[in-house]
Amino acid sequence: MRVCVVGGGLAGSMLTWRLAQLPGAPALELRVNHTADATAASGGAVKAFEGDARQRELATESLAELLSSPTLQTWSGYQRSRFLSMRAVPDGLDDAVAAIDARLPGGIELADGTALADWHLQGERTVVIEHHAGYTTPGAWRDRVLDDCAKRGVTIVPGVAGPITERPDGSMRCGGTDYDLVVLATGPWTPQVLRANGFSESGYRTKSVQYALHDLVPGAGWRPPSFSDEVSGLYARPTAGGGVLVGLPAQKWDVDPDHPPLDEELLDRAAGLLTAMLPRLRLGRATRRVAAADCYRADPGLALAAVPGTTNLFTFTGGSGGSVKTALAASTAAATALGDFGATSQETTVGRRKGRS
Repeated sequence: MRVCVVGGGLAGSMLTWRLAQLPGAPALELRVNHTADATAASGGAVKAFEGDARQRELATESLAELLSSPTLQTWSGYQRSRFLSMRAVPDGLDDAVAAIDARLPGGIELADGTALADWHLQGERTVVIEHHAGYTTPGAWRDRVLDDCAKRGVTIVPGVAGPITERPDGSMRCGGTDYDLVVLATGPWTPQVLRANGFSESGYRTKSVQYALHDLVPGAGWRPPSFSDEVSGLYARPTAGGGVLVGLPAQKWDVDPDHPPLDEELLDRAAGLLTAMLPRLRLGRATRRVAAADCYRADPGLALAAVPGTTNLFTFTGGSGGSVKTALAASTAAATALGDFGATSQETTVGRRKGRS
């Protein structure tokens, strides 16, 4: 069986890496064009708690694998950093925290807003505190995975994929080469690639992703732990260079992934909210403002999905941030599904050939 994965971000490279380790691994080709993708722009946070139950399960399994593997920690540049998820409504949190604690004992707890005595919060909060969370460097992680893919015999082809068509027998042609299966792990370019090749882009949308990196005022050493606030939308984390990353969700959809917008007013507002929330923080100038984009599906989260109207064309994409948090477990699930699908397809094809003979 021949499989082509299009897209060399963390999602695509991790899926290819998983496929290369399957028993009787298929012949694999990875088409890479990641000059300025969502992986390179990602803040890289990893944690177990997510509001969506399925994404929480994948994030928990991903973090458990990361913590159990010195190799993955080295590749990803994992740095442990306590993470606070501040929620307005406490319903369902006890069960969610109990499930995470069963998989990662001693790594998570619940508290109320009084635990954040130095924080100026508007309204009540319940706080999910994770002690095993942290952040990674997704671009470097991706590069290390690609290196290992090459060692495992994966053919890595730089550049864009070229035309993608479905052949009469259901197999796929990509860039002039025939494959049994093609997977589009093309991030924010997914709707564009589907549309350009005559496939349905329904359920896929690109969204703006923006954040800023700030220094601290000289002599100010205190920084907050990593956190996200459901009420305001604000998120922040300490950076390896001694500064702070801060952002707000950008409600700009269907943006051009090659020219993502930069909203300086939004980033200034995020910095203002952060300093109002944390009086101890002495935030300095913005040293870098990041504008990127990512692809979101109608069914949220990183997952394998069949392209409607096709037999052997799939996507593997699912939204900013969540892709890093869930990439390990989601890629395992996707590779297993593709392996099972490929085996079934081959058995069906062999059976038909025998019937004709």
